Amino acid sequence: MDRAEAEAVYDAGREVCVEFILELAARVEEHEERLRRLEEQARQDSRTSSKPPSSDPPKTRAQRRAEARAKAKELMRRGGEQRKVGGQSGHQGAGRDMKPDD
Repeated sequence: MDRAEAEAVYDAGREVCVEFILELAARVEEHEERLRRLEEQARQDSRTSSKPPSSDPPKTRAQRRAEARAKAKELMRRGGEQRKVGGQSGHQGAGRDMKPDD
């Protein structure tokens, strides 16, 4: 709408102006609702919807490192059974057999 059209609405009288303003207000509400739905949809990922993880946007290195740190911190906070470094007891090794010298 340009200035000439706005002046034509104004010149048409009070009732026409009120109707026009109400129509514009209704359109603004529709657009705000649509924007809200689209923003909500954009926030969805595989954790908050039934979308597969492959549809998630790739994470930055900093985000992956922060998640790994948080996960490690959670494991440390839990305490409980912590494994020792090296071979675990009860694990059958998969080494080679010794051959006699010829």
